[in-house]
Amino acid sequence: MVSDIVEALRIEGAPTSFIGTFENLPFYGRCPSCGSHCLLTAPLGTPWPAMTEVERDGEPIALLSLNVDPSNNRITAITHVEVVDGRDLGPAS
Repeated sequence: MVSDIVEALRIEGAPTSFIGTFENLPFYGRCPSCGSHCLLTAPLGTPWPAMTEVERDGEPIALLSLNVDPSNNRITAITHVEVVDGRDLGPAS
């Protein structure tokens, strides 16, 4: 999944720094409110006032929830990765 999203971000022209951040995201488990298709990449409760869709071949594959610093509109964290293309992420650990 990570390689698919990274490739899609490259195709979409995302900044290299953002792609590097995504490649090295920590994993905090599955989101207890969203279900098995949503992975926490920041501690539960981290704000995420923004969201972006990642597409492959014009079809959405993931939604990235983002925490944004309001003083400069820079992304400070990717807080959730919600897989929307139907792939199986395996059993919850």
